[in-house]
Amino acid sequence: MSVVSKCVISKISESLVNLATNFDGYTRRNSQIKMAYEICQALTSDVSKVIVCEAGSGVGKTLAYLISSLPIALDTGKKLVISTSSSELMEQIVERDLSVLQSVYPDSFKIVHIKKPGTFVCRDRLLSLVSLDVKGLALNPSSFILDSPPSPEDFDLLTAMSKSLLESKWDGDIENWTGPELREDIRRAILCDYRFCEDRSSRHATCPYQLHQSALHDADVVVTSHAVLADDLVTGCGVLLPGLEQAIYVIDEAHVFPSAVRDATAAQFDASLVPILLTSFSDAIESSRLTGGMSGSQAAFHVSELREFTGEALSRAQDLLFWCETHCEHIAHENRTSGFNRFESGQLPHSLTAMVSEFSVALSALSNSLSRIRTELIRGLDNAVDAVVLVVEESLSEIGFYLARMREIKVCLSLLLPSNNISQPIAKWVEFDLQLIRYKFGASELQISAHLKATLWSKDACVVLSSATLRTDGTFDQFAYDCGLDDKSAAFFRSYPSPYDYTKQSHLIVPDAIPFEPQEPYFQAWLKDNLLGFLQSQRSSLVLFTSRKQMHDVRAHLEPMLTQLNTLIQCQNDAPREVVIGNHVKAIKNGFNSVIFGLFGFSEGLDLHGELLVNLVIVRLPFEVADSPLSAAMSEFESSAGNNAFNTVTLPNAVRSLVQSAGRLIRTERDSGRLIILDKRIISKRYGQKFIDALPPFKRTSYEQVKN
Repeated sequence: MSVVSKCVISKISESLVNLATNFDGYTRRNSQIKMAYEICQALTSDVSKVIVCEAGSGVGKTLAYLISSLPIALDTGKKLVISTSSSELMEQIVERDLSVLQSVYPDSFKIVHIKKPGTFVCRDRLLSLVSLDVKGLALNPSSFILDSPPSPEDFDLLTAMSKSLLESKWDGDIENWTGPELREDIRRAILCDYRFCEDRSSRHATCPYQLHQSALHDADVVVTSHAVLADDLVTGCGVLLPGLEQAIYVIDEAHVFPSAVRDATAAQFDASLVPILLTSFSDAIESSRLTGGMSGSQAAFHVSELREFTGEALSRAQDLLFWCETHCEHIAHENRTSGFNRFESGQLPHSLTAMVSEFSVALSALSNSLSRIRTELIRGLDNAVDAVVLVVEESLSEIGFYLARMREIKVCLSLLLPSNNISQPIAKWVEFDLQLIRYKFGASELQISAHLKATLWSKDACVVLSSATLRTDGTFDQFAYDCGLDDKSAAFFRSYPSPYDYTKQSHLIVPDAIPFEPQEPYFQAWLKDNLLGFLQSQRSSLVLFTSRKQMHDVRAHLEPMLTQLNTLIQCQNDAPREVVIGNHVKAIKNGFNSVIFGLFGFSEGLDLHGELLVNLVIVRLPFEVADSPLSAAMSEFESSAGNNAFNTVTLPNAVRSLVQSAGRLIRTERDSGRLIILDKRIISKRYGQKFIDALPPFKRTSYEQVKN
């Protein structure tokens, strides 16, 4: 039986009273109060501390989980960790929801926003690259594996970045850099990899990521992304975020969390770059950059061992590259110089399996040897003088780079090799670009339920999973299976209906007599000729596409006509998201009409209420195109299990995406608007009814009834 402490109940009650008293826009909703209460019950339960909450639009799910989980976290000395699916939603939770809670909560609490390590530059690598010149880098690439040496302009930009970092004018977050963009290969070369940061280094304390991460210590609430939480779970928990025993986890937008964990299990490496990496490593060996601070005899022993292992690994890597060059030319179809070859059922050819195995053994021997050097160098720091410490830290920095790269390759090689775990299917493939001479191996687990069972669900962790779209065909069965919560006692499952009166506030319009399905060649012309009729009389519109090219083609066609009608038209990538939304709001406030064209991802976290969105147009049902090795492998796996992949994967994902987007239309009890779907398959195909059934109960109306 769950027992919620009096202190927790008091904090929740006081917060709710303050909300009702201090915020004119706050409406007390029974579904929100019920959700908050049931989260409290679950988090203090002795049966299961996991609760899955599907909350419809208008329930106020974010405040419900915040107002219930925060007092429990503070009362038990834990941190509240909230993960969500996008940077826009993270900002929304911090700037809007947590800001409101801070103003009404009886006690103060501290919030921190934690990003991925790869968002920050590595201080050492940035400064090391700046210290080289163009000629020096061309002759001695060190550990920077670049497509080509940086130009003088690249060095000027790197110098400006290092100067801003050293003068504390920039925090090292690449997303906060306001100057010109770095070349992609240079950008990759200087980003942080936390796995091999040397915390004994005197420079560690000034590492941008470590400074960012240090804020965790004093934080009460941690807001992060699914990607960070998934990485932490896959790598062992408690590395990037507070551990399971120290935190209550809230997984917002939980419908996409399983795919985030699956992405975290994926690994890849470019076989065409491995020989370059190992040649660079060989140069580092011969120049003694890996053994700085060691005695002569000690260094000589390690150098000899490294030479032997590097030669073997390089030979095996070249064999692998030769296999790619030979086979990918046969795989490529006519007039196609790039693509991927997926290994069906995760089975590599015997010859390739042997090569992967031999390379894996050789690379493991090399990385183990390098790890031993690292251990000895760290041990020697205890009694070293300052001059030696600086030399050792230089070696540790370079060793860290190579160990990180080797680890990435080894993880992928491990996934590529046959496994004794037959029940754990692995997608395996090689991507190729014959023009660029690039061959990239990739592998990913298809099911992540085992990971979550071994971490979150088996450790008595406190977890809230919340979203507006968690059920499929009215049940939680599919979501529970995907997450490894299929044991009925593993979690509490709850659904909270929307308080909105959709039949009075909104219309669903499926225009009659659309002559073409979206995949037919004449649909594009029809769309250009007819979309204006769905926009011109509307104050504010959001049009969602599945194709970026189609979006821009239609925009180019309609823009002159909409401009003549005093209507602003923008695409989601015209400017940063907040700028596009700001322009939209400003235009409407100034008496103009406004239209935003976007892709489906753009609607996530979009909160345009009242007159800011009255017309939502869906051009095409959001089916994912099975054009990736991972999606193809998932379909194959479903088929092998006797399922129809369209019904078990493709259709549920599309329905969920449509419902998420439809949720943008009605945001308050006072909103009204219409949802128009221009894909005739929603009425011409049998599966179309599943989309309609999953949508909120909009009033079904013909276009003729509402167009005027």
